[in-house]
Amino acid sequence: MTKRQGQLYFVVCTLLMAANFIGMTIHSHTRFAEITDEDKLTPEERLPIALLDVPRN
Repeated sequence: MTKRQGQLYFVVCTLLMAANFIGMTIHSHTRFAEITDEDKLTPEERLPIALLDVPRN
């Protein structure tokens, strides 16, 4: 592998992993309401939600 090929491999892999991370983050943020059982949360668990003032659907 030449130096140029190594650099290209690094850049391509970095971009692919960044895209993967961003995609997984967006996917997780769109599903929080589905995967959280709000009716089962204790008052201590609800406090951070109130402090952050997270908009709800």
